[in-house]
Amino acid sequence: MIEVARFGDYSSHCVDVIIIFLIGFNILAVIFGSMPLMRSQYGEWLDLVAKISICVFAVEYLLRAWTCVDHPSGSYRKPISGRLRYLVSPLMILDVFVIAQYYFLPGLPDLRIFRIFRLLAMLRLTHYSDVLQLLSTIVKRENKTLAAIFLVIVSLLLLVSYLIYLIERHAQADVFASIPDAMWWSISTLTTVGYGDVVPSTPMGKVFGMVVMLIGIGMFAIPTGILVSAFSQELKRKDFIVTWNLVAKVPLFSNLDAIEIASITDLLRLRSVMPNEVIIRKGEIADRMYFIVAGEVDVELGNPTILREGDFFGELGILYKIRRTANVTARTFVELLQLENRDFEVLLETNPKLGKRITRLATKRRKSMVNTNNPKI
Repeated sequence: MIEVARFGDYSSHCVDVIIIFLIGFNILAVIFGSMPLMRSQYGEWLDLVAKISICVFAVEYLLRAWTCVDHPSGSYRKPISGRLRYLVSPLMILDVFVIAQYYFLPGLPDLRIFRIFRLLAMLRLTHYSDVLQLLSTIVKRENKTLAAIFLVIVSLLLLVSYLIYLIERHAQADVFASIPDAMWWSISTLTTVGYGDVVPSTPMGKVFGMVVMLIGIGMFAIPTGILVSAFSQELKRKDFIVTWNLVAKVPLFSNLDAIEIASITDLLRLRSVMPNEVIIRKGEIADRMYFIVAGEVDVELGNPTILREGDFFGELGILYKIRRTANVTARTFVELLQLENRDFEVLLETNPKLGKRITRLATKRRKSMVNTNNPKI
């Protein structure tokens, strides 16, 4: 129950919800407690929230320390050395500081807001974590590039600070008294924030300021572009991997090699369908076919037919250029791989064996429609 909940572990999920709610509530309490009016009116309630929360946090801390030997990672199995290693992990050290500050050092600033890192760690390990994991992956992958850009920005900051110091130090000796003093103007100008509290007064300083503004726009656009590009590439990679795994599950593609599956993956698009949602309507123009990865669908033509994982449908319409001959409705939540009409033709050309197999099955189904009036479309 103490570990972050896995799928289906409802008791652990309830504990997670309570801890997440309590951390969020404490963050709000710290924020409101910094407001004199709120502190004067609700000070007692805020103190009560702190007292109860710290007690819960302390109990949670002790339970996590005690049960770490059963951690799913298996990294802390030894009763003594494992617990010691777990206690010196960053989050546990942060938690003990938060708890110790309340009980032993009440005069120090409230540290409960730092429990937001515990909140982030919990979210990172749950199904809400995709974006955080994606961000972590991108930062790790692009760390050298980002470090190089950061070095360039710092160098530019120092250079700009030195030059504006040389230009303005005689005209504004109090504002640009030293290079560190000039750094405030350099940062606000390079970031294009421009607070206006420190500005050049000489003509050369103003011209230099305009140049620095233009440079700043370009400099801070570079890391943004890198991160956006990395996000796009990572999302495409994840989509490709997901689609690959789904394609490999379809029996029709089971005998294909890696290169053939990769070529098909580029053609297929993943689609999720909710129960009772109509996928195909009778009489529609056929523009795509579907492969069932998970779930069940009803085919409403003659006697109802159920198609399950591994089946495909909709190929007759695009193969023989006819309109849809049946309604197809999702019985359960269904994951489909859809193949557009134009991509179907590409598939037939690039993979003749697979094309012949689909055509053979489609011909068999069409004969079934004519002879028995009980097809699988």
